[in-house]
Amino acid sequence: MQTRGFLTCRDIAGFLADYLADQIPSASKAVFERHLEICADCVRYLRGYEATIALTRQAYDDIPSHWIDHQRLGLRTPASRYGRLNQEWKHPE
Repeated sequence: MQTRGFLTCRDIAGFLADYLADQIPSASKAVFERHLEICADCVRYLRGYEATIALTRQAYDDIPSHWIDHQRLGLRTPASRYGRLNQEWKHPE
């Protein structure tokens, strides 16, 4: 991150994930937070970003665990369910 004493709104947007994960060095974090103190637009953007993360986590929590296990293993719906469809479908030449 640039630590020239100020950041642009574009700089802020580019480092939101690192900021929220607390992965920004303290000197850079101070510059980042100084910008947030004077820029209501970036604060709103940060709050929206945080809300998106929270909603995504909530949605992930609502997924049945057996489905997540299948996805982690690279499994999909059993092939037998789509076997006939796959046999009938031919790619156009």
